Amino acid sequence: MEIGYGDMTSTPTLSHFPATDDRGPELGSADPPEDWLPGALLRWVLTPLVAFWCVFLVLTWLPSYLTWPWQNDSEHFAMLAQLWDSGKLPYRDMFSTQFPGEIYIHYLLGKVFGWGNTVAYYAFDAALVIAFGFLLVAWGRRQIGSLLPGLIGFSTFLLFYVSQNTMVAGEREWHAAFLAMCSLLLLGLGPGHTLRTLSAVAFGLALVVRPQVVLLLPALLLALDGSARAVGEPWRRTLVAVLGWGAVAGAVTAVGFLPVVWAGVLGDFLSCVKELVQPPYNTTSPGQVLIRMSPQKHPLVLFAATALIMLLWERTGGEHRHNAWVVFAAMVGVLFYAAISPIRIAYYAIPEVAAASLGVTYLVTQVLRYGARPTRLTVVAIALSFLFFGASAKPLSFKALSPETETYGLMTAVRVLRASDLPPSTPLGYFSPYPWADHRALMEYLRGHTTPQTVVGNLLVEHTSAVTSEIPRLTALPVDSNCLGMYRIASLVARDTAALETTTGACVVLWDPTSLLGRSAEFSRLFETVRRLFQFEARFGSLEVWRRRPERDQPGPH
Repeated sequence: MEIGYGDMTSTPTLSHFPATDDRGPELGSADPPEDWLPGALLRWVLTPLVAFWCVFLVLTWLPSYLTWPWQNDSEHFAMLAQLWDSGKLPYRDMFSTQFPGEIYIHYLLGKVFGWGNTVAYYAFDAALVIAFGFLLVAWGRRQIGSLLPGLIGFSTFLLFYVSQNTMVAGEREWHAAFLAMCSLLLLGLGPGHTLRTLSAVAFGLALVVRPQVVLLLPALLLALDGSARAVGEPWRRTLVAVLGWGAVAGAVTAVGFLPVVWAGVLGDFLSCVKELVQPPYNTTSPGQVLIRMSPQKHPLVLFAATALIMLLWERTGGEHRHNAWVVFAAMVGVLFYAAISPIRIAYYAIPEVAAASLGVTYLVTQVLRYGARPTRLTVVAIALSFLFFGASAKPLSFKALSPETETYGLMTAVRVLRASDLPPSTPLGYFSPYPWADHRALMEYLRGHTTPQTVVGNLLVEHTSAVTSEIPRLTALPVDSNCLGMYRIASLVARDTAALETTTGACVVLWDPTSLLGRSAEFSRLFETVRRLFQFEARFGSLEVWRRRPERDQPGPH
């Protein structure tokens, strides 16, 4: 099988750029250097340069990334997983509106590498980032026989991802987006039942993590059509492929929910999820749809890639036109991601940038196809595309390279990983209103002054960095601090209050008495219960540790 454009062809080898018959000007030849120089520049200069940039971005980001703490969303899933392992049940014994896929990830990592192992989790997350890069490169090479389009697309995603903190990086949004994009990219790697089956499995798993991935279904159906039949062949092939793919994806999703059904908590899950579609948490309104559809991060990437693809549309025909529709459908679909979600959150940008990276990959293939053979103008256009999409900003991760950085460098990160210790200074990705020094002191104190049998009630509603799951300890609360702060539902506060009143044995509460002053009426009974049944033990900045009073010292209820 040959892949090519114009008079340039290549076979599916590991070449960086489609092979040509050009060997440069020979002695006595009248061919100008322009006939061979652009191809040589693209293959031997630009492709290795972009590949080096991608590797450099990963290597300067990964050591520091592996030392980051969890954000409170990751804590939520880690606590649910550990709670489930202890014999209690998610959705019933601990409130959650989340689909179970992310709980399974934390459960498997916790059982294999130990509970509270943040390094294992971030290593898994980074592996997905790298796998996404390989898929983009393979998809771009399938389109035109060159590694360059996928490398530029990957650099687009990397530039975004290595510049994020724990509020965005490592989120379930990325895991769902990876699986959905994996499903889409696999269909573009060629025809055959194996790739279609793997694509269906990936999409079925994505649905177990996040339901919003259904927005990529139009793109997936177009990709299935291109995978199942050639132009002019009967539609029956597509129908059979779609039905088979849908059956596999549906079966995988059903299997993904089987543990929830088997545990008897499907009804509890549905009851919790209802909170997502009603106020006060759900703030969706018709007037907000257009606002939410505007890209949140990299605001120019999604629109710029779409506009440039459309400008080159007239040069795209046949199978390539079909692929353009697939990419276009994916980029349009992700614009609705935040619009159909209960609230708008920063990490909803991840699916947008992932789809934009595919768009950039396809854009570069269009530029390479433009004309009979690459020219110097082609080289300039590709280089500018790379600079705009993949190298237009200084990544956050580069702060670890500066000797005057306010955080720690790469060698310190390596030492922290070897010692399995907490970072000595603020990690690049740390996101919380409380200083890292106070958080670190709190973590060290809890590890030294509590036992695995001690349950922890984390009421640090405004602290967005994980505590309980990283020590690790079981939670004493049926509603974690993140849900208390986000949902603003009185019944949830009452559940935590009742849990603290009935807790026996070793138990500590973490809270900041100076926080949530504007919501004092909402939390008054909960805080009064803490003061009545617990006693002060330690303070780290504004973070306080209170321990359950002995039974004989507890005053009666007021």
